[in-house]
Amino acid sequence: MERLIIADESLAEIGFLDFDIDLELGDSNDFVIYIPYPEWDGKLQPGMYVYIPGTEYGGVIRAISGNTKEDQIQITGTTWRGMLAQRFICPPAGSDYFTVSGELNSCIRAVMGSSFGDLFAVKTDRVIRILSDYRFERYCSVLDGLTKMLQENGYKLVITYNQTQEAGYVLLSAETIRDLSGKVQISQDYQLDFISRKDYGFVNHLICLGSGQLKDRTVVHLYANEDREISQTQTFTGEKEIQAVYDYPNAEDAAALIMDGTKKLTELISTDEMEVSIEEGADIDVDIGDVVGGHDYITGIDLKVTVTKKVLKITGGVSSVEYGLEEIK
Repeated sequence: MERLIIADESLAEIGFLDFDIDLELGDSNDFVIYIPYPEWDGKLQPGMYVYIPGTEYGGVIRAISGNTKEDQIQITGTTWRGMLAQRFICPPAGSDYFTVSGELNSCIRAVMGSSFGDLFAVKTDRVIRILSDYRFERYCSVLDGLTKMLQENGYKLVITYNQTQEAGYVLLSAETIRDLSGKVQISQDYQLDFISRKDYGFVNHLICLGSGQLKDRTVVHLYANEDREISQTQTFTGEKEIQAVYDYPNAEDAAALIMDGTKKLTELISTDEMEVSIEEGADIDVDIGDVVGGHDYITGIDLKVTVTKKVLKITGGVSSVEYGLEEIK
């Protein structure tokens, strides 16, 4: 894997990063650079950037702290994906929702606007799908809004840093979700280190509380069966029933409460997962949103999973990528 480049506040390249780093995409969307005290020269400062051209690995430095216990400086920052999570989609004045229409990438550009200046650009050189009056949830983050819009149409958000002669920019594009489960099967055959988890004690009864007060409050009960299908018919009773409460007082009506409660219960029952550590040189490269297969010969766990997280670790000059994988429902 290529080395991380250091750039100044104008994205002009000034050198390479030769220290250990943990950079996470898809979950915390941040990074930490570890610099031993004796090697600290003060050159890395908030507002500067790190990146690997042609990949999503990169972001902006936000803070510097000293750790006397570890005898090191820790440089923390936010990835490109994390920057999108820190901006929100607000309804225009006089409107209840922010809506978009047109080609999918053009919709991404409409959401992005000019809020990031020239740092982000959107790939709009092709027509892939046309949307009509797509409505975003009120005050959702740009990352959540774009991810949901794309997933509902069979696409994923791809983020790539494009290097130019003088500086560079972050390119966003809608790309088809790849189902690689027939080609990529995460298992002991790859000689990988991974942790697999299958949860049989998932929440199967969600009590959804909507608008109203006390006895007049709207209440909806949602249930999940053994196949984790959600309905208003109870399957598990007695000691097998596991409950949770979803408090959503802003639900417009019972239908809205059922819709959002279903989303919440889907999140609660999506607990089967794998974490895979892939050392440098392994022939596996998938994006967040892609689908792969997973099988643990020891436990017998067999999953069709989507990639939800990628963590780049560089330690002592050796790089590895950890993938977080969650079962598709």
